[in-house]
Amino acid sequence: MKIQGKKYLVTYNPEISTVTMTGRLRLPSQFAYQDIVDLLDKMIDKHPESITLNLRNLEFLNSFGIGVILKFVIKARNRKVGELIVQASKDITWHARSFNRLHQLMPTAKLEFY
Repeated sequence: MKIQGKKYLVTYNPEISTVTMTGRLRLPSQFAYQDIVDLLDKMIDKHPESITLNLRNLEFLNSFGIGVILKFVIKARNRKVGELIVQASKDITWHARSFNRLHQLMPTAKLEFY
């Protein structure tokens, strides 16, 4: 499954429970992210052993999008997902600032920088 805009692409690979976000996600409101929220919910509803969010090539994500990611992490924690892996880029400065605090929301989450 994929969601595509002019400057971004979000794909879901159910075989490996991975959502990949690339490009520049700058949607105008939290409601504009609903398709992405639905996709993330669909993944978590399958109760996989492990979930991966691959954000390594996500160049920009506005505050609405960051909120979507943080709410998803909370949902994964509450649903007791076995393993949550968030893959980020060490070359994109805002990744470290925005994602380093994920452990506060879900202490078992793994943050991997590439």
